[in-house]
Amino acid sequence: MEEEKVILFILLISSISIHEWAHAWVADKLGDPLPRQQGRVTLDPRSHIDPIGTLLI
Repeated sequence: MEEEKVILFILLISSISIHEWAHAWVADKLGDPLPRQQGRVTLDPRSHIDPIGTLLI
């Protein structure tokens, strides 16, 4: 049971990172400089975590 929770957590973080990277990549390709300036065009989950937004959710 505990192993399943760990695996689901890892999958969730990976999925969110890929999803947010796709948003940033498309915006970058369409000419929006903001994602690159914010360092969001990466698959590193740390760059997609917003502490305030995370607390609000």
